[in-house]
Amino acid sequence: MNAVAQLRADPSIVDLSHEERIELVAEGASESFQPEAIDDSWRRCLLDFHVDPRSSSVPHLLTERELRISREPLDSFLLQAQEEIDRLYAIVRPQSYVVLLCNSDGVAIHHRGDNSKDHEFKRWGIWLGGVWSEQVEGTNGIGTCITDRRPVLVHCAEHFRSRHTGLSCAGAPIFDPQGGLLGVLDVSKVHQQSDDQTFPLLLQMVVVSARAIEERIFREHFQYCWILAAAPSDDFGSSLLLAIDDHQSIIGGDQAARKLFALSDKSLADGIPLSAAFEFDDSLFRRTADRDIPVRLMSARGDGRWWTALLTPPLSRSMVARSWAEAVVHSRARISTLGDLLYGHGAGTQPWRVVASRDTPRLRLY
Repeated sequence: MNAVAQLRADPSIVDLSHEERIELVAEGASESFQPEAIDDSWRRCLLDFHVDPRSSSVPHLLTERELRISREPLDSFLLQAQEEIDRLYAIVRPQSYVVLLCNSDGVAIHHRGDNSKDHEFKRWGIWLGGVWSEQVEGTNGIGTCITDRRPVLVHCAEHFRSRHTGLSCAGAPIFDPQGGLLGVLDVSKVHQQSDDQTFPLLLQMVVVSARAIEERIFREHFQYCWILAAAPSDDFGSSLLLAIDDHQSIIGGDQAARKLFALSDKSLADGIPLSAAFEFDDSLFRRTADRDIPVRLMSARGDGRWWTALLTPPLSRSMVARSWAEAVVHSRARISTLGDLLYGHGAGTQPWRVVASRDTPRLRLY
């Protein structure tokens, strides 16, 4: 008699193996007390991908040649991600986590961890060249993040394969400037005891770091455009990035902006006026500006929402006028600092004030 039949015959049965729990959840015969995303992933892995939860095989690691082929197209991605990975690793290292940067196929192309434990990391597959797609390894922080295209925390027994129930993995997606999935930032840990808890706020930290990497890539791609980083003042909704040309038309938007304003490659190519998104004053776009301009903008959608924002002037196309230091500062992530802006003056930036016109609130610089 299988697990489903046993439970139907005797609902009091609670002592089930990991594999039996998966079968029950996949067939909808048992109430689950874990996140819905985990249940959905279990069903996919069992019914669609036919992953064997009982398999004890070691996760596959690519050869050096295979890894080089997977990594070469993403060299610039790695360059933009390095500083944020270092910052994240400095936070999670004391708790024995490793940091993995993976491509959109779930291959770990960059690794930060304690080198003295490399044998252990390789045995668990949380190492360079590890392949963590759901189709191969079942539910996990990297593969499930890729499938769902959203952040996910997979703790111990939430993994599909019983071999991985000693791991905790938190993955967050990184999208390219066109909204495509570029890769996943993940932190993983091998637990010594099954009841070990995850590091508090682990997933939020990974999301912030992934978002910062995404912003650096966006800013590098649109370095000769005005970049608007904006966050809703009411804290409802996501921060977003817009790339704006000299005619105040939106020519690029990150994943959050594309969702909010229904932006597509076609609509961006056709040209969308910034005035369709925000009320603003043309004086904002001053070519003489050499630093971020803090602004507070009113939504143009009639919802009465204010947005706190930083407007970054474009880099000069002249290599003579552009310094290396200027390029580094231009690519630095701003979104995480928007909540710290002081109304009136931002540190090292121009002052601003809101001026109400007869029809709509307008913003003008001093």
